[in-house]
Amino acid sequence: FVDKIEAQAKQQGILQGVYVISLQPIHHFQQEKDLLSQHLLQYIRETRSVDKSPSQAVFQQGHARWVIRKIAGDSDNNYVGEIISFDGKGEGEAFQELCVLLQRALSAKATKLRRLTLPIILLLLDRYHYVDPPEWQTCAQRLFGCQQFHTVACVTEQGTKILCSIEHQWVFSG
Repeated sequence: FVDKIEAQAKQQGILQGVYVISLQPIHHFQQEKDLLSQHLLQYIRETRSVDKSPSQAVFQQGHARWVIRKIAGDSDNNYVGEIISFDGKGEGEAFQELCVLLQRALSAKATKLRRLTLPIILLLLDRYHYVDPPEWQTCAQRLFGCQQFHTVACVTEQGTKILCSIEHQWVFSG
């Protein structure tokens, strides 16, 4: 994506200097990329004649934030680079944090849905990119809240993973 921004800026004749984009993963990136492109190219256009420019946030969604900054105005080096970052988590810390977040979500949903008598299948959107689906499953199976639902599943960009279910074969069939 950043390479395309650089190519577009060169094609438009607005890339004069070195730019750095600090970015974090975005959910629904495909839906946001056109707007991101517009904001990034606008910043490059507005700062092409200065040597350096302060950082500017071009996107903020939850903890995900994109910031662009012009760090040099040397026209011999016209370049757009990227820094991809995640907040750091220690070994085991991400798993423990996931279990706390999952317990809160299960408790909140159970409270909101307590008057329903139908079998409830709960879908949870994975916005916690520090652990993989098998760890979600391990955590969910340790928590009390799962028994209050017919099935609990985690929805990721790669697909859906059953975390726990009354239908035990569903959990192990993927």
